[in-house]
Amino acid sequence: MKIMRLIVLVTVLSLTGCASYPIDSTKEEIWRARYEQNIILEEDDFGTTTWKATKHALWDIFTLFFAEIHYGRIRYNYGYYAAEARQRELKVIDQKNRAAQLQDDFKGKHYGEVLAAFGPPDRIQNDDMGGRMLIYEDSVDRLQTRFSVYVGPAHTESGGTYDSHTEQKIVWFYVADSVVRAAGIRNTTRSMVR
Repeated sequence: MKIMRLIVLVTVLSLTGCASYPIDSTKEEIWRARYEQNIILEEDDFGTTTWKATKHALWDIFTLFFAEIHYGRIRYNYGYYAAEARQRELKVIDQKNRAAQLQDDFKGKHYGEVLAAFGPPDRIQNDDMGGRMLIYEDSVDRLQTRFSVYVGPAHTESGGTYDSHTEQKIVWFYVADSVVRAAGIRNTTRSMVR
C-alpha cells in the first residue's frame, strides 16, 4: 500500500510539472516555467508536443477533468505576471525617455528657465566645485489594508495586514555657472508592512 501511495505521489508530481525553482525567482519566472512545461506552444517540436498532449490527457483522466482548472490557472497566472513584468519594463523605458526629454529641454539653458517651469526647488545641494543641484520632490503615501475575519461557534477572531508604501519622484537639475549642465528623474518606492 505504501508503494502504491509513493507511485501515485510521484506520478502526480511529475504530471503537474512541479519543479523546484531558485529562491530568488520572481513570480513571472516561475509561472513562465510552468507555462512552458505544461502548455503546448507553437515552437514545440513533435516529441515535446506529443509528451505534453499525453501528459495532459492522462492527468485529465486521473483527476476526472479537474486538471483543466490547473491548466487554466497556469494560463491565467502566466498572462497576469507576464503583463505585470511588461508594465514594469515599459515604466522604466518611459522614465528613461522622460529623463532624455528633460535633458534635451533644459541642458545648456539658464537655470532661470528651470525656475520658471518648475518653481522654487524643494532642496538645493551645493557641491565642492561651485555647482548645485536643484531638487524637486513629489511623494505619495499609499496605504493598503487587508483583513481576515473568522467567526466560530464560540468566538470571533480578526486580523489584518497593513501594507503602506511611499512612492517618490525626484526631478533634479545640476547647475554650474548659472547654466543647466545635466538633468534627470528618479522614482523610488519605500515599502513598510505592519
